Amino acid sequence: MDVIKAMFWQQSFMRSPLDVDEAGNPNRIVRFDHQIDAIIDMESLVFQTSQELAFKHTHWQRYLSSLSDQERAYIVRKYGSNEQLLTDEDVDQRALNQCNQIEEATAHKFGLADDIAVEVSQDVSAMMRQVLGMIS
Repeated sequence: MDVIKAMFWQQSFMRSPLDVDEAGNPNRIVRFDHQIDAIIDMESLVFQTSQELAFKHTHWQRYLSSLSDQERAYIVRKYGSNEQLLTDEDVDQRALNQCNQIEEATAHKFGLADDIAVEVSQDVSAMMRQVLGMIS
């Protein structure tokens, strides 16, 4: 939010007679009231997005805590650290299913459009990377 406020205050709300474009036309002045509306919209978007990400994070952490130590270490090492490990199709598939459930729950809770954001393929690892990239 501090970045948005800094961008707002870096603008000039006064116009100079020397402020013209290439054709010699006066440049438009930035209207203060329109900028305030934009900041309020941006603040609302940031707040909504942070709530959605917190919801996803909470449910993903809950899922990770339900796994065995070995399964959790596999997911963290393979997808969190991008280590090249032997693929455990069962763990990958269950994690992908959980990610899809988290996305669906998020869409339902926050009234979002529930569409498929992951390109479906036979490569479960690639799909897991896409989904985990969205929720982490």
